[in-house]
Amino acid sequence: MVASLRVACTCIVGFVLVACGGPRSGPTEPPPKPAAGSLATVDDDEHRAVVPVEDGGTGSPSQPTVLVQAPGNVGALALDDEWVYWIDGTHGLARTSKRAGGAVSSLMLIGTRSACCGILAVDAASVYWAVTSEDAPKGLRRTSKTPEPVPAEHKADVSVDPSSPACLAADADAIYWLRLRHSDDWARGGSIVRASKRGGAQKILAPIETPGFGCITVDSSNLYLTAVNEHHGEGAIRSVPKTGGPEKTIASMVGPGVFLQVDDEHVYWADAGGIVRARKTGGARSILTEKPRRCTSVAGIALDDADVYFSCEGFGPTEDSGTVWRVAKRGGVPVLLAEGQIHPSDIAVDHDFVYWSSRGSRSKALADGSVERLAKPVATPAPE
Repeated sequence: MVASLRVACTCIVGFVLVACGGPRSGPTEPPPKPAAGSLATVDDDEHRAVVPVEDGGTGSPSQPTVLVQAPGNVGALALDDEWVYWIDGTHGLARTSKRAGGAVSSLMLIGTRSACCGILAVDAASVYWAVTSEDAPKGLRRTSKTPEPVPAEHKADVSVDPSSPACLAADADAIYWLRLRHSDDWARGGSIVRASKRGGAQKILAPIETPGFGCITVDSSNLYLTAVNEHHGEGAIRSVPKTGGPEKTIASMVGPGVFLQVDDEHVYWADAGGIVRARKTGGARSILTEKPRRCTSVAGIALDDADVYFSCEGFGPTEDSGTVWRVAKRGGVPVLLAEGQIHPSDIAVDHDFVYWSSRGSRSKALADGSVERLAKPVATPAPE
């Protein structure tokens, strides 16, 4: 059984600020306030909710708990039943207790100059990871989740793919990733690759010719991806069978779309329209909420049974203007959960808590990066 399925996206062209080149400050002035009557809408076969979005959200932010300081945090985050995993420039691939935090176990050291584009997924036995680093060769690797009584620098990890991997997803039997055709050049396409966790030959599920392809995620039968033709401004969410086969277009996007997540019926993502979902069987896109006014770009998305959680880069001349939000899966006004975050990035949830990574300040050479946790507020009933 898979303990946790996480997808981390890296370095994509578009409206979303993702890690490449490290964090950066947003504009010093926010855009004009949306006109009164701006709406977040959900419109599908079962219901329609129309909710005003004026000031960009509701709620009083809470004070999160810093589980661990993670200098040089590169953003990727994953959970299992007991641990939270991340990658930073000091501890390398590391984990700490989800409940207690504090003590850090380094699973694999990767050098102190890793600064961009980490990807990470965990299952019952292993961590699958990659990071663009000046101190380590590129490639997708597998490392044991369990710390061993040997120094992290002497542990052996397994090379899964020596090329330039991008987004990563996992299920109980296999891992899936985007193999870039040319180094870190997303615009020149690549391919979706599947590899059995038991070993054997890798399988190319689909070539990706569309410039600006983005993130992937999986369910029990299909793999989902985003793709955008930047020359024509046309974007779409697509699916392809996990065993290979023809692609199917599920829904349109507005600009590039990233941070794909799925539940039993829908696929969720962020694009220029806000936080969006569509039925996995295909159909119209449904906007759950526009981006809050304080959100320059979405930095990560996570789901539980009732809600979508998302982290955001913020406005202003300081680097601590990031925020964390929640919106009901059926749509509504977003609720502000946390503010004052220093370039928040990947986000994950379990039954009780929301977790996210903060990259840290460029002005402090990322020395104040962290992994943080916040108790999930009591869910607000979704609008009917």
